[in-house]
Amino acid sequence: DWSAGAWMRRVDAGYSIARYDTGEEVREHGAEFRGQLSPDIDLYGRYSRAERGAEYLEQSQLTGEWRITDVDTLSAELRRVDENRYTGQGIGTLGALQYKRRFGNMLDLYGTAQVTLDDDGGKYESNDAVTLGGNYQFGNLSSVGAEVTQGDRGDAAQVNAEYRLTPDHSIYGNYTFTNATSSSYDSLFSPTQRDGWTLGQRWRLSNQVNVFNESQYLKAPNETGLAHTFGMDFYPGVGWNLGFQLQDAELDRGAGNINRRAVSLSGGRTSSATQWSSKLEWRKDSGAERRVQWVTTNALTHKFSESL
Repeated sequence: DWSAGAWMRRVDAGYSIARYDTGEEVREHGAEFRGQLSPDIDLYGRYSRAERGAEYLEQSQLTGEWRITDVDTLSAELRRVDENRYTGQGIGTLGALQYKRRFGNMLDLYGTAQVTLDDDGGKYESNDAVTLGGNYQFGNLSSVGAEVTQGDRGDAAQVNAEYRLTPDHSIYGNYTFTNATSSSYDSLFSPTQRDGWTLGQRWRLSNQVNVFNESQYLKAPNETGLAHTFGMDFYPGVGWNLGFQLQDAELDRGAGNINRRAVSLSGGRTSSATQWSSKLEWRKDSGAERRVQWVTTNALTHKFSESL
């Protein structure tokens, strides 16, 4: 029971997603595999390399998971990280262990310990870290979770929750805090760094109509932003979906406020072998930056056989 995959990715210079908006092109490629050594032991391997100008991040990892019992799981990982920054290059080797346990049918707890096995003679910044977390499910698919991390490269905490008011109406929220600074944060080397909160709700009005709205506050070094989103999804027929989304956002980058208004239309179709989706979006920025953008996003997935 084995599988393998590979990918290539390119983000053009100036592409307007905050984590990549550095004025330089980003290129990424990688490959991974996953399989079972026995009914209770899984093996996973991954290689990736991301480049931005003369800087790059290269990672290789091997992960094993052992399901000791129906409620106990032990995982181990060995990772090699090559960070080449304008400030210098360092190659590090990291090792990690994670233990998970389920208590009854509602509570999951886990702990992870990561240690720097080799810091390349001090060139690689130490990256030891300890994480503790858990998730509790209650009622009708409602849940609350929390996670805290303390490490050499910064500390972080996250809480998240979802509560079903009715079978067709749920509210959700999450909050993440990190103590990263503008000198330590970099989108290429810390792509998941994200500070702020999200609050939202979802309704299923009928078998053919879903409605959602969300408010999101994000904080990063030298910039903060608040966005409000409202949208509807329609399912006019079997396999078909249509939708629209409205967004009102404000971003403060220190040099001034940027106000964004956006309207998007989406559609797609899903069958047993093919999934297609497309979105067309109009954006208007005012304030410190003034511009109008038309953006389109398209995705196509096709299943040729049970294996590919």
